[in-house]
Amino acid sequence: MAFIDSIDNEFKIKIEEESQTDLLEVWKYLDNDTVFKLKFWYAKNSLNEELTKEIWLNETRQLNKLKSVTNAEKYLEVIHDSFIDNSGNYCLIYPTDEESKILDTKLIEVEAKPARIGLFPKRKSHWLSKNKIMSTTSRMFLWKNILRLVEGIEILHGQDIIHRNINTNSVIYKESEEIDDTERFVLSGFEKSLDFNKINKPIFMGEHKDVICTTHQDWSDLGVLILELLGIDSDSFHEKLLRNEALALRLLLEGHSTGHTKLVDKTQLKLLVEQAVTDLSEVDNSFSPVFYITTASFDSDIFGDIRNVIKNYLIDNAVQNYDAQNLTKSDVIDIIKEDITLDPFRIFNDRYRNEFILKGKNFLYRFKEFKHDNFGDWYVSYITAIYDSVPDWLNYAETIEIKGNLVFTPNAFRLMQKNEFSDENSWKLKLIQFKKEQKYTESELQCLQGLLLSFAIDVARSETEKYLISLDRIEDDQLKEGKGLILDDGLFYYTLEYKKENNDINNKLSDSLSLRQPFDRFKQHFSDLSKLTDKWVIETTTKSRRSTDKKDKLDAEYVGQSPNLDYIFSTKQPLERSISNLSEELVRIYPKDHDGTIAQIERRERIFYFLLNQSSLISSIADPSKKFFVTSRKFDLEASLISLDESKKEVFSSLVKTQPNYFIEGPPGVGKTHLITTYVDYLFHEENSSKVLLSAQSHATVNMLYDEITEKLKKHESFDSLIIIPNFKAEKNDDGSNAETLIQNATNPYIDKFKKSEMFSKYSKEPLIKQKLDKFISKSDAKFFNQVLRAANLVFTTSNSKLMEELIENNINFDVSVMEECGKTSGIELVLPMIVSSKRVLIGDYKQLPAFSEQDVQKIIRNPGNFDMSLVIEQLSNIGFRKGVIFDLDFNYADINKTSKAEHFSNLSKYFSLFKSLCQSAESIRSRGKESFGSMIDTQHRMHPQISRIVSNAVYDGKLKDYPQTADFYNSASPFIFKDSKLEGLNKDNAVIWVDLPDKNSDVRMRSLENKNVNKHEIRIIKELLSKIHTNSDEDYSIKILSPYVNQVNMINNLVEKSEINSCFSSKYNDQDIAKTVDSYQGDQADVIIISLVRHNSCQPITSALGFLSDMRRMNVLLSRAKHKMIIVGCFGLFRYWQLLENKAYANNRGYLDDMDRDFLNLFVEMFVDDFGLMNDHSIDTENKVFNNINFVQSKSFLGL
Repeated sequence: MAFIDSIDNEFKIKIEEESQTDLLEVWKYLDNDTVFKLKFWYAKNSLNEELTKEIWLNETRQLNKLKSVTNAEKYLEVIHDSFIDNSGNYCLIYPTDEESKILDTKLIEVEAKPARIGLFPKRKSHWLSKNKIMSTTSRMFLWKNILRLVEGIEILHGQDIIHRNINTNSVIYKESEEIDDTERFVLSGFEKSLDFNKINKPIFMGEHKDVICTTHQDWSDLGVLILELLGIDSDSFHEKLLRNEALALRLLLEGHSTGHTKLVDKTQLKLLVEQAVTDLSEVDNSFSPVFYITTASFDSDIFGDIRNVIKNYLIDNAVQNYDAQNLTKSDVIDIIKEDITLDPFRIFNDRYRNEFILKGKNFLYRFKEFKHDNFGDWYVSYITAIYDSVPDWLNYAETIEIKGNLVFTPNAFRLMQKNEFSDENSWKLKLIQFKKEQKYTESELQCLQGLLLSFAIDVARSETEKYLISLDRIEDDQLKEGKGLILDDGLFYYTLEYKKENNDINNKLSDSLSLRQPFDRFKQHFSDLSKLTDKWVIETTTKSRRSTDKKDKLDAEYVGQSPNLDYIFSTKQPLERSISNLSEELVRIYPKDHDGTIAQIERRERIFYFLLNQSSLISSIADPSKKFFVTSRKFDLEASLISLDESKKEVFSSLVKTQPNYFIEGPPGVGKTHLITTYVDYLFHEENSSKVLLSAQSHATVNMLYDEITEKLKKHESFDSLIIIPNFKAEKNDDGSNAETLIQNATNPYIDKFKKSEMFSKYSKEPLIKQKLDKFISKSDAKFFNQVLRAANLVFTTSNSKLMEELIENNINFDVSVMEECGKTSGIELVLPMIVSSKRVLIGDYKQLPAFSEQDVQKIIRNPGNFDMSLVIEQLSNIGFRKGVIFDLDFNYADINKTSKAEHFSNLSKYFSLFKSLCQSAESIRSRGKESFGSMIDTQHRMHPQISRIVSNAVYDGKLKDYPQTADFYNSASPFIFKDSKLEGLNKDNAVIWVDLPDKNSDVRMRSLENKNVNKHEIRIIKELLSKIHTNSDEDYSIKILSPYVNQVNMINNLVEKSEINSCFSSKYNDQDIAKTVDSYQGDQADVIIISLVRHNSCQPITSALGFLSDMRRMNVLLSRAKHKMIIVGCFGLFRYWQLLENKAYANNRGYLDDMDRDFLNLFVEMFVDDFGLMNDHSIDTENKVFNNINFVQSKSFLGL
C-alpha cells in the first residue's frame, strides 16, 4: 500500500497545482494535530527509475545536511522525513501548515476576482497583486521577504549547495495569521540542487554536460524573480525604483566582476535591501502623517490599570493640575493626549511579548495592533499597559524614530465610519523596519533560562578564583634581607597583601555558592607544599575582565614567604610598566591554571549565542516527547545486528530510525563503544561519503573511539579516501603549538599530493607563483584547514574543545553527531556537539560520575536561602555577556522573587543535568509501552554475575542482566586463590570479598582509623592481599586498587612496592601506579579490583561520616570495575549504623541524603546485612560459613585491634 493511501480521506488533501501527472503527487495531511506536506515520485513514472531515485536521494541528502544549520528552518523548507513506501514510491515529508502554498499559486489567487456578496465591497487588493505591488507599502513587504530568501540562499551557499531552481514555484508563501506580511517567503524546491563538494555529477545533470553551475546563478535567478514580482523589465527598473532598490537588483543580476567570475557581496546586498526598506518608509515624510492609537473601554480592567498608574504618578510627583484621587475618564484621556504630543516619537521593540513600547513625555505605553474584522492594515494601535518608570531591558531593545503626529482616539470605530484611513496612517509601514527575532515557547524559554543560570554559576565560580590584592615593589637593598629565599637578580620582586575589606563581592559570591571564604581558599594555595600553586596571573581592575590579550595579563611566580609572613612574588618585567600607581591600585590575581577555565567560559559564552538561533534543537530538548518522531523509512540492518546482543539489537534499531535525538543509557560493562563502532560502520556502509562527528568529555575516551572505529572502517574499500581528523590531545600550550600540529596533520597529506601533481610541476617554476606556493606549503594555513575540516568524513574531538567551537562558528555540519560520556557533562556542554548535526546520538550513564560542577549546583539547590541570584546573574555582565540576551530571555534579575527563584531552581536542576532529565523522560514513555527517543542497554559483558548482581540491584532496579556466555565463563572455577594469608576465609566461592574493619560507633573504646582521608590499617590489609593472591592459570591478569580519596591513593602508591605484587599481575602492572582514584577510573576495568573505602569515624552528619561513600554514582563506579574478583576493604558497620539513623531522620523529615543516594544506601546495606551477621556469628566455624552475596572476612585479629 502507498503511504498516502494509509491516511484517512478526511485527514488529507491533494495539492493539484503542485502535482505533476505521471511523475509526482503533492499532498497535505494531518498527523497528531500537525500538518505535513507529502511529496512523492511514483515508483513507475515518466522518468526511468534510476533517475527518479537519484532526484529523491539528492533532495534528501541536501535537506538533511541543512537541518542543523543555524536558522535553516526559518528561511528554508526543511525536511521532516524521507523514505520509500511499500508501493515503491519515493517520499519526502515536510512540516507545513494548512494555508501555506507555493508563491506561483498565491500570485494566481490574488489576481482572481472574488464574487461580490450583497452590499459589502469587494476585498482589498493583496500587496502582491499587480495593481498594488509597486506601492510603497507593498515594496517594503516585498524587500523584507526578499531578505528572507537572501538569508536562505546564503545558508545554502555556506554549506556548498547551489539551488539552481529559484522561481515562483520554489518559494513557499506562508499564509499563517500568526506572522505578518514581512515574513511570508520560505525557499523551497531543492530537486535540482547541487553540493559542489561532491565529486560525482548527479545523473540528472547528464543531459547538461557542458553547464557550468555557480553560486552567482542563484543570485541572478533571485533578481529575475524580483523583476517578475514587480512586473517590470530589466531595462526599466532603474527609473521605476528608488536608488538602493535599483542597486540591490543590479548587484543580484550582474554581481561584481572578479577576473572571469562574478561574485555577489552578501553583506553589501543585505545593507542595500535594508536601506531600501528604510528609504521606502520615508518616502512620504515631506508631511507628517497621522498615527492613531486607542485603548480598552472605560469600564475595562486595562483602562482601570492605566488610570491607577497615572494616579500614582500624579501623587508621587505632586502634580497639581488634576485631582489625582478622583481622576475622571476625561482626565485620563487628556493626560494621555498631552503625553504623546510628540513629533517625531520613539518606538521600542518588545520582542519577547511580540508587542511594542511607545515612549511618551512621562509614561511608556505598551501597544499592539488593534484587530477587528472591519480593519485591514494596521491603522490603529491598541494600548495594553502603561508604565511610569523605564525598565532595564528597554536600554537594550531595538528602537526606531518615527516622524508623524500621534492622535489618541477613545473610539476607533468612529474613524472607520468616517473612512479616514489610508496607507499613510499604517503603523505597519513604520514598524516593518524592526527585525524579526527568535520567539520561544514557554518550555523553550525555561530550557534557555536553566542553561543560562547554570552558565552564570560557572562564571560566578570562576570569578571567586580571582582575588583583589595590593602589591609593593621590593627594592634591591631589601632583597638582601630575604632569609631562606632563593632570589634571581634578573627578576623583579613584590610583596602581596590580601585585601579582605575589598573582596566583599567575592565574600558574598562564596557564601552564595556555598564555598569557603576567599581568604581561606587563597591561603590554601600556599599551605601544602605538595600542592603548592606557584604560577599566577595578575590583571588590573580597570581593564575588561573578558580581555584575553596577553598584554592585559601579567605572569607572576610565587617565591615564598618573608620572615614577617608576607607573600613574595616575582615577575620577569616590572609591573610598573603596565600598572600606574602600583602601590595605590588594587589588582586581581588568580592561579595560572585557571586560564583554562576562563577560556572554556568564553567559549561557552560564544556558543550560547549560537544556541539562541537553534530553534529546532532548543525545542527538541525542551519538549522532547513532542518533537521526536520515528521515520517510516525502511533500513537494512541485518549485517550490523549480527555482532550485537539482543539488548543492543533493540537499541540499535531504535536509534537508527528515531529523529532527531536518541539518548542511550549505558550501565557499566554493556559495550557502549562496540555499539557506537557498529553504528558508524553502518553509516559508512549506507553512504561512503558520510560525515560523522564523534566526541566525549575526556581525551582518553575520544582516543579509544578513534582506535576502535578506524580499525573497523579499514575493512571498507573507501577507507583510504576518507578524511579523518583526530583531535584528542589536551589543549595546554599557550603558544598554540597543539592547534598548529592539528592543522599540519590534517593538511600535510593534501599538500604532499599537490606537490606531486602535474599542476605543481608545471607552475612552480614561475618565480611569482613559486614564491606563493612555497609560502603556502611551508606554513600551516588555517583557511586551507577549514576547507579540509568542512570536507571531513570523521572528526574526533572532546566536547568542549576549541575545534568544536570552530565547527560551530564556521557552520560545518555533519550527518550524525555521536557523543559519549554524556552523564559526565553539564547541560551547556552537552548541547555543543548537538548544534552541528540534525541527527544526534548521545550515550552515557547518569548513574555514574556526574559533571564536575554538579556538587556546587546541588549545594545551591539544597540551600536556596543562601543563593543571591541577582548577584550571580550580574557576574555575566562582568565578562561582557550581552545584557540584551538576559532580558530577551525574560530573566530580569532585578525582579526575582521567591516564586520565580523556585522556578529558576527547577529549571537549573533539570537543564544542568540535561542528559539525566532526557533519559528519565524517555524511560517514562517506554514504561508505558510506547516508542520513545531513548532506551537503556541492559546486558553486561564485563563482570562476574555475583558482582553485576550487586550493581544491578543497588543501582539499576534489577534491570541490568548478564550476557549468558559471560555468566557461563565467570561461573566456571575462579582462577584466583589466596595462599598462607593471615586473613581467614578468603578462599570461598564468592566473587566478592569484604575484609571488614570493626565499627567505631559500636565500640566506644575504639579510636578512629582514618586521618585526613588516609587509613593505614586498610593499606596493611591491601598489602597482605597483594602478596598472598595467586592464580592457577598461566594467563596474565590485571589488578588495580581504587579509592574515592586521593590522599589514600597517594599513600598506597608510596607504600606498595612492585615486588609485593604477585608475579601473575606484573606484565599488566608495568610501571603504572597500582592505585587510582575512582574519578580517574570510570571506563576502565581490571580482572581484580581492591577497593579501599577509608572511612572509619564517628563524625556527624552522614555526609561527613561517609563522605563520597554516600554518593551512589561514585559507589557505582567503584563496584563495577572488576571482572573476576572484587575485594572491598572497609567498615561495613559504618554503613549499617548510618542507614538506620538516616531512615529514622528521613521519617521525621530531617534526612540528609537525596532520594537516589538514600535508596542506594538501603539496597546496598540490605543485600549484605545477613552475610555480615553470619560473619559475626562465632557459633559457626569460618570454613563452614556459606555466604549468599558477599564473603565477609574479619580483620580485627589481623590488625591487632
